[in-house]
Formats: sequence, C-alpha cells, structure tokens
Amino acid sequence: MGRPSKLTEAQWLDVERRHLEGVSIRQLARDFGISPARVSERISKRVTAQKILANQLAETELSLSALPVSEQVAVRALADKLKSISSNLADAALFGSMTANKLAAAAHHCANKIRLGQGQSPDDNAVTLRDVVVLTGAANEAAKIGLNLLAANKAAVDKANTPTPQDITDLSHLSDAELMAMASADAAHG
Repeated sequence: MGRPSKLTEAQWLDVERRHLEGVSIRQLARDFGISPARVSERISKRVTAQKILANQLAETELSLSALPVSEQVAVRALADKLKSISSNLADAALFGSMTANKLAAAAHHCANKIRLGQGQSPDDNAVTLRDVVVLTGAANEAAKIGLNLLAANKAAVDKANTPTPQDITDLSHLSDAELMAMASADAAHG
C-alpha cells in the first residue's frame, strides 16, 4: 500500500474540478504542493471518464432539444421509467444477495452439526443433511437475480465493445495526413 495522500478528498475534488475547467496539471501541482506525476496519476482516469460522460450528456441534450416538445416529454418519461426499473432491479439483486448469504450461512451451520457429530442418530443426520440441501438450493435461487443482472450487464458491455459492420468506416479514400489527424484527435479524446 502506498503512503497516505497529502491532500484531503475535498482538496482532490477541487483539483479535479479545476482540471476540468482547464487548469494545467503543472499549475495544480504547484498550487497544492505535490508532484505533477501524482496529480496526473490521481485524476487522469477519473477526469477522462468525466469528460467522456460530459460529452455524451451534451450530445444527448442537443439531440433531445431537437425533438418536438411532446416527444421530449415522452423521452424523459421513458428515461425515468428505465431508471426506476434499473433501481428496482438493483434493489432486488441486493436483497437476493443478502438472502443468499444468510441461507448459505444457515446451510453451513447445519453441515457443521453433521461434521461435529452433533446429530443424535443417523436419522437426525439425514434430516440435517436434507436441510443443508434445501438451504443451499434456496441460497442459489436467491442469488440468481444478481447473477443474471451481472451476466446481462457483461453481455451488454461486450456487445457495446464489439463493432458491427455498420460501425466500421471505410477510410481508404483518406490521405495519410488525414488519417494521422484523425488518429491524433482520437488520442486527444481518449
């Protein structure tokens, strides 16, 4: 583990905010008395992610403002429903995960009874073993919502990161200079 930061979280938020406003890393390092490498290391990924998100938000707002007002209202209502569904699914996954954890703990407790020889007779052990099987099955069922959400999210991310033929642009008509300019622009944004 590295040594503790000289700056508080509030100061780091100020560094990030000022960097987003255009203040250079060197200037921020001077202002806060830390190395430029430390500033860059700490904020580069977060600021890049924030800039990408800000650009996406700006593009979305522009697209939305181009729609007639009635369609803007419909789009916002649909977005609110999707956020609500997402939140409810996340809550269900969390509840399922907590339930699965408690059921698995109960199954483990029952299994320990058999391991420690706490059953009075083979029949008692059979009943306890049945309880372990039932509790384990219930725990697995409770965990399915969260696991299915994770799998769906992974599939969506994989799909989003896999270009389709429509996504691939034919650049053969461009000159080397134009290709280099595009590559530089992509590097500056990514």
